[in-house]
Formats: sequence, C-alpha cells, structure tokens
Amino acid sequence: MTEVNVLALAKGNERYIFLFDDNNRSRVLQTLGQFADNPELSFTKYDAAVLSQKVRQESQKQTKKSQKTTLKQPPRKPKLPGYVKYIKNILKNRISRDTGT
Repeated sequence: MTEVNVLALAKGNERYIFLFDDNNRSRVLQTLGQFADNPELSFTKYDAAVLSQKVRQESQKQTKKSQKTTLKQPPRKPKLPGYVKYIKNILKNRISRDTGT
C-alpha cells in the first residue's frame, strides 16, 4: 500500500496543499519551484525552500525506515577464501606438531 504524504501551507487567504507519494517527490519539488516563480501567488522562494526541505526530510525518514527493516536479519559471517583456510590449516598443523598435541 502506498503512503500519501501531505504538505500544507496557509498564507493569508491562500491555502497550499500538496498530496504526493514516494514516486512523485521530484514532481512536487518542481511544482514548489513553479509556484515560487508565479508572481500571481503569494508563494515565495522561501516558502518553496522550507517545504522542499520538509519533503527531503520525509524522504530520508522513509529511507531509514526501509533500511531498518532490511537490517533485521543478522549479518552473515563472511566466508574465508580458500587460500586463507589453507594457510590456517598449515599453521594449525605446525603448532600441533611443535607442541606435541
């Protein structure tokens, strides 16, 4: 199920409400810039910057959230390459031979 994000700003008599999902983040960022460039709106570049930051922060939260669910599995122990095992066996045999065990 896709989460819908809501971004809202009230300025005087104007209300700006943006609804978007994770797939449309870049589109909402573009729209914020377009609104800031529109002289007929009271929406400023500062408003666009603040709301853009909120969009990015939410994106980072979602990324961290998905990483946490991915990392729930315990990390696997890396396998040693064959030559390292070979050297370990040689050293083990030498130590056993030298100590008499």
